[in-house]
Amino acid sequence: MTPSDFAPVVAHLLQSTLFAAVAGLLTLALRRNQARVRYWLWLAASYKFLIPFSWLVSVGHLFQWHGAPAILPTILLTNLAAASPVPDPPLALLLVIWAAWGCGFLAVTVGWAREWSQIRAIARTASPLPLGLPIPVLSTAVPLEPGVFGIFRPVLLLPDGIAIQLTQVQLRTILAHELCHVRRRDNLTAAFHMLVEAVFWFHPLVWWLGVRMVDERERACDEEVLQAGSQAEVYAETILKVCEFYLESPLTCMSGITGSDLKKRMERIMRNHVGERLKIRIKLLLTTAVMVALALPVVVGVMTAPRLSAQSSPATANRPLSDVASVTLNTPEGPLTSEPQSQVYQAGKDGVSYATCAYCPNPKYSDQALKAHYEGAVTLQGVITAQGRATKIKVVKSPGLGLDKEAVDVVRLRWRFNPAKGPDGKPVAVDVPIEVTFRLPTKKDSN
Repeated sequence: MTPSDFAPVVAHLLQSTLFAAVAGLLTLALRRNQARVRYWLWLAASYKFLIPFSWLVSVGHLFQWHGAPAILPTILLTNLAAASPVPDPPLALLLVIWAAWGCGFLAVTVGWAREWSQIRAIARTASPLPLGLPIPVLSTAVPLEPGVFGIFRPVLLLPDGIAIQLTQVQLRTILAHELCHVRRRDNLTAAFHMLVEAVFWFHPLVWWLGVRMVDERERACDEEVLQAGSQAEVYAETILKVCEFYLESPLTCMSGITGSDLKKRMERIMRNHVGERLKIRIKLLLTTAVMVALALPVVVGVMTAPRLSAQSSPATANRPLSDVASVTLNTPEGPLTSEPQSQVYQAGKDGVSYATCAYCPNPKYSDQALKAHYEGAVTLQGVITAQGRATKIKVVKSPGLGLDKEAVDVVRLRWRFNPAKGPDGKPVAVDVPIEVTFRLPTKKDSN
């Protein structure tokens, strides 16, 4: 592993941090609007940590151009890498980095797993409570705050005696708040953010995002309860009583009624403040921004994709040269490829002929394949240069058993080709599929 291997990770962290900063600016601009809008913005910033832009660029690379032959920069980059290798960092440093990340990931996941198992044990020992709600209701002797537990099959946990501590009106506001969490699927979105926190535990921003998401989700449910007709004074008093008599849930993906900044939350509830709905033009702007954020990396991938597909077309795969292969060969004298900037064409198109096999001896069998008595083929893909050498080999399909290495070795070290010719009759490099066939030796062969 080289320092360059960490470059994509650093780039992804910077992109995600910048994305979260933009989301934060949008939440400030929309602070007078409903809390659920800001919640979804923070949630999008969280999900960005799970979706690198490089993946979307790779999707764009699938839509490759099929036009005039183009120079493939990867050929030049490969040769440059062979000429000036980057020194590896000390192995001990890499082990320390991975060990530190693994310990942090393990600590976070084990802690949450322990809390999850505790809540699950409480739910198993709880008794059903018939309240006629759309989800099961369980009553537990543990003095835990009312909350929804579970992601795909949620249940509502209520502490024993809550009907004594609260009036019927207050209990209805509690149930309305918890059903709001169910409709919004807050436990599912919280679980996704817990995954983000586990993977990127070292980034303070993901923990701050979690606090902001909890604050906005509780505020969104408060707004919905008030909009449904609950009195602000009764609702605020209910929350204060729950905080007084019961313990807050330790699990982020268990949606309760407490949480968030209690003082500010009481002030908002007592003002009976409900955010404004988004105007149509703001909705259109946000929708457009999301579409652009998703489409732009894909467009970049399409525009930067090579004009010649690295995959063979069905017509090409059936041509006589389906047994040709290629790889970059670095020998003590240097790379075998002498024209790193030559154009790479597709055989059989635009007047380009097919290369032919000048000397293609049988491949060597691996010990594992011999023991398994396996016969079959390894499919490769690569470039046959104008000098008749194989380069840029990659394995497309292999049965394993060590045959992929043997196939690559025989093609790059022993096979020689009559190069393809362009429209002007001069040798050119072509991108071709390769099929190296392995057949067990017979008695006739041994004789």
